[in-house]
Formats: sequence, structure tokens, C-alpha cells
Amino acid sequence: MGWRTGLAQQQRWYFGQWLVGRGSPHLYFSKRQPLSRSVQRFAEDPKKKLTRELSSATSAQAVLSVLEQEEMSNLNEVHIGAAFTRLARNKRDFTSAVRESPVLRKLTARLQQMMDAEGGLPARQCANVFWSMASLQSETPELQELLPRLIENAKFTAPDMAAQEVSNIVWACARSNLGSSQLKNLLPPILERLVDRADELIPQAISNCIWSSAKLKADAPEILEVMPVLMEMASEKALDFGAQDLSNIIWSMATLREEMPELQEILPALLMALPKRVGTLEAQAVANVVWSFGVLKVGDLAGDDVLGSLAKQGTSIIKKFSPQQLGNAAFGLALLGFKDAQFMSATAAQAVASAPNWSKKDMSMNLPVITWAFAIMKMPDSALLASTAKHLTPDRLAKELKRRKLSPQDIERSQMG
Repeated sequence: MGWRTGLAQQQRWYFGQWLVGRGSPHLYFSKRQPLSRSVQRFAEDPKKKLTRELSSATSAQAVLSVLEQEEMSNLNEVHIGAAFTRLARNKRDFTSAVRESPVLRKLTARLQQMMDAEGGLPARQCANVFWSMASLQSETPELQELLPRLIENAKFTAPDMAAQEVSNIVWACARSNLGSSQLKNLLPPILERLVDRADELIPQAISNCIWSSAKLKADAPEILEVMPVLMEMASEKALDFGAQDLSNIIWSMATLREEMPELQEILPALLMALPKRVGTLEAQAVANVVWSFGVLKVGDLAGDDVLGSLAKQGTSIIKKFSPQQLGNAAFGLALLGFKDAQFMSATAAQAVASAPNWSKKDMSMNLPVITWAFAIMKMPDSALLASTAKHLTPDRLAKELKRRKLSPQDIERSQMG
């Protein structure tokens, strides 16, 4: 008998209790209600349950713990895709125990079996695994041995891939250590599918594909052939780009300034979207945008308001800047001739405080760049100069100043002499 037959009957039959509180009254029943048929079907399907558990795992170890309870032969393509995707998304907690786990080895063996079977992995799972391998290449270099099989699998399933899946493959190509021959083997069907599905690309996917094109310009220059299509999509969706998306595309403009100068044609559209996103830019994004503006010499187009907001955002998160990011940002502002006293002062303070912990490479590459930026903008900082003198030999500094074409007058005016 249902609840619509009356509250009194409910209380008499089910021993319900009123729950006091706001809104409509609720009843707690001592008699457990049966599960709906749909819930029963889901609960009775171990494959769906396994997919759910894998997809909701919050750590790499949790993924392996779920798999440890299963026979690897029972894993299907969906399970494989979900497992590797969750491992990649939780790569920050990849411990030696995870890396050396026999469960991970068994999972990899199961993946190999599926790719060796007729038909291999379906398009979606193939793209997910490809993306995961690219993300995990530092944590699990042994997975790179499967790349030749995965490449053939991706070529075979490319015509069935959705827009997001194709963009994941393109991004993975840029992140993986694929050789030129491997890229030339894989990219033609992938790029053909990318053009076919370009209208369906979301803003992040457009940004990732443009960024990947810039990264692959030397090893796979043919990827630049799809840039006109990506530019059209970027122009249409410029206002929908997130902070990282904008940073990626602007960096790509600077990186491709010789190979694809026409990419800069969409910069005005991006500059309309940038002001609302500046406050959410992370350190690397701020450095990349400022560096790119400097290299492209677009200070006038960007305008003082945008440059000032970039400097303000950089100042607020200066402690998150890496040595290279400090160097790139200072270098970009110097090329632009944009003097922001607060940002440059914060840059000098951060460089002085963190320099003792820098690697030799950072010390030799980035400290001279920062010092050069202060010199070219005629903004002396005594603490930075003292740190430079302490950490760099005169010969090394002299070579860098010569390479930067600083005159004796520049050096004297900046107190570097």
C-alpha cells in the first residue's frame, strides 16, 4: 500500500516517524524499501560496478587496489581505458610501490593482449590510453614500449574518433617522445579526422591542438597544414577560452612567429578575452604571455592596461614562479620596455631569496637573463647585483652580456659594472 493512501496508514503499517525541520515533512521507515529494478540491474552487473570503482578512484594506489581484486582476463576495453585514465590523473602520487606493483605489470600485459587482438582497442579507449601514456611517460617509461602497437591502433580507429578523442591524440603526440618517422606514420589519418570534426572541438581542445602544433613544428611540420582550420575555430570561440587556453595560444604565436606568422591575426580577438582571465593566470601562464608579447613586439596592441594587469597578477603570485618563469617574464617586459616597479622589485627579491637553491642550469641560464632585463630597463637593484656577482663568474656574466648586446653604457647605468 503506497504513501498516497494516507499518512495514518503509513504510520500504522510502517512505524514511520516525523522528521522535524524546515520544508515538507519526511518519513523514516523501519521497514527497508526494495531497490528499484534499474538499481538492481546495476548492482548485479559486476562489469558496471568495476567501471564505477575505477572511474572514482582518487589515487594511483586506489586504482591498483580495485584491480587487485579482479582477474585481469575479466577486464574489458572500458575497464582498461578507465584504469589508465585514473592512473594518469593521479600521477602526482605515483610512488615506487605503485611503479613496481605486479598489478600494474599485469594491467599493462592485459592492454597488450587487447591491442594484439583483431580490431584492437575501440576509438575512445585507444585515445584515452594514448593520452594516459603521454601523461605517464616520466612515471612509467616502460609503457613507451607499447607505443608502436598503440600508434597502429590509433591509425586504424582514427575514422571513428570523436573531436575530443582526436585532440587528445594530437596533444599526446606533442607530449610523447615520438620520432619523426612515428609522427609521419600516425598524423595523416589523425589530422584528416581533426579537420572533419573541427566544428565540434571545445575551446580547450582547440587551444591544445594549436599548442601541440607549435611543439611539433620541427618533427612534424605537416601539422601546420591544419592551422587555418584551428584559427577559424579559435576566432569563433575566443571569448570562451579559459586562462590557460589563452596562454597556450599566445605562446604558440610567438613560437610559430616565423613558420606561421598568420596565427597572429587572431591576437586581437584573444586580447578581448584576456582581461577577464588575467586574475586566474598561474605563474607559468603569466610568464608565457609576457614573454610572447615581448618576442612578438605587440606592446602597443596589448596596451598598458593589459600589461599592467599581467604585472600585477605576476607580483601577487611571484613566489610560485620558477627560475625560468622569472627570467621569461623579466625578459618579456624588457623587450616591451614596460617598467613595472612592483613586479621587477618582486622579481629581484624572489631571485635573490631562491637563487641558493637553483640548479646550475638555472643559475647559468636565468640569472643572467634577469640581470640583463634590469640593465636594459635601467632599473638597478643592489641586492640582485650582489647575488649575481656571488653566483656567476665574471667570465660567464661577460659572455651573457655580450650575447645580449649590452653596451658599456648600459652596464654602467645599471650599476652592473
